[in-house]
Amino acid sequence: MAQELKLGQALNERYGGILVSLNYSQPEIYVRSDDYNRTLMSAMANLAGFYQNSTTEVNVDGWPSPHWQPIPIHTVALGTDNIINMGADCPKVKEIMAEKVLTQADYRTNASYYEPLFSYLTEKCEFGYKITLLNIDDVFDPINAELSNPEGHSWPNYINESIYEQIRDAHKISWDYSYCDPTIARLRGGPILGDITRRMQQKRTSLANINDTSLNWVRKLKYYMYSGHDATINAFLSTLGAEYYTGGQPGYSACVLLELWANETDSFVRTYYRQNDSVEFFPIQIAGCPSLPNDCTLDTFYSRSIDFIPTNWAEECQVDVKKPSLSTAVYPFQALILIFVTLLLARQRTTLELL
Repeated sequence: MAQELKLGQALNERYGGILVSLNYSQPEIYVRSDDYNRTLMSAMANLAGFYQNSTTEVNVDGWPSPHWQPIPIHTVALGTDNIINMGADCPKVKEIMAEKVLTQADYRTNASYYEPLFSYLTEKCEFGYKITLLNIDDVFDPINAELSNPEGHSWPNYINESIYEQIRDAHKISWDYSYCDPTIARLRGGPILGDITRRMQQKRTSLANINDTSLNWVRKLKYYMYSGHDATINAFLSTLGAEYYTGGQPGYSACVLLELWANETDSFVRTYYRQNDSVEFFPIQIAGCPSLPNDCTLDTFYSRSIDFIPTNWAEECQVDVKKPSLSTAVYPFQALILIFVTLLLARQRTTLELL
C-alpha cells in the first residue's frame, strides 16, 4: 500500500490542481477496478495519495483525518470482466497456447533446460501439482513479494540466492511467452485497449459537439483509472508493441499513462510508463505511431489499434454462452503484483494541451 500511496502522490504532482481538482469532484474522475481485494485496496491507497492535498474538511467525530474522504471505486463480477481480469475464461487462448506456443522449439528447449529446477520445486513447495515453465509464477511471485518488502525477510529453507536466480530467470522467460502470439494479445489486451480508445473518441466527440447535453458526463470527465494486475499491463502493452518496456514483468505499483491532448485542429495521444516507485514516468514508443518525440494523432492511434480490438470477444474466445457466467479462474500470470493503467482526460483549450 505504501508503494501505491507513492504512486498516487506522483500522479497528484503531475495532474493535481492542473488537470484534476485538488479536492474530489465526482464528475472529474472515475475509478474502475477488477473484483480482487488487492486491486480494490491498491486503488484506495492510490487515491489517498492522489488527494493528499485536499482542503475538504469532514467534521465528524472519530473521522481518521479531517482532509480524507472515501472515493468511489467501481467494479464488476470477475466472471464478466474481460477488461482488467486476464483470467477471464477464453478457450481460444488456451488452444493457442497448447497448439502454437508450448510446441515452439525454443519453448520446449527452455522447459527442458529448467526441468531439474521444476522437479526440485515441485517436491519442496508441495502445491499438489507439478511446477512448469507455464506456472513458475506460483513460486516466483510470493518469494519476490517477500524480498521486496522493505522490512526484509529471510529465504524459505529450500531457497538460496542461486536457486532464486534460476527461478527469476525461468519466470522472465515464461512471461516472454504470455502474449507473444498476436491473437492472444488481441483477446487478452484488446478489450482494455478498445475501452480506452472508445473513451478517448467519446471525449473528442463531446468537445466537438458542445451543445449535445447527452455528452455532458464525458465532457466533464478528466481522469479515468483502471486498477488491475501485472498481467493487465503486459497484455495491454503487448497490443501497443511496447511490452519490452517492463523488462519481463511490471514492478510493484507499475503504471501506464495515456494522455489525450488537442490543439485547434487535431487530437493526440501521449503514452508514458513507470516501472516502480523508484523511477520517473518516461514516454514509450507505440508501434504504428510516429517515432518519438513526434505526437501520435488519435486517428492514427485508432488505426494502428483496430486489429487488436475484438469485435465480439465472447465469440472470438469461443466462450460457451450456455454457461451462467465466464469462469473466474485466474491465470497464474496475474499473481500478486498490483498495477495501474490510467487514462487521463481533461478539457479543450486553444493550444496543444491536455483534453
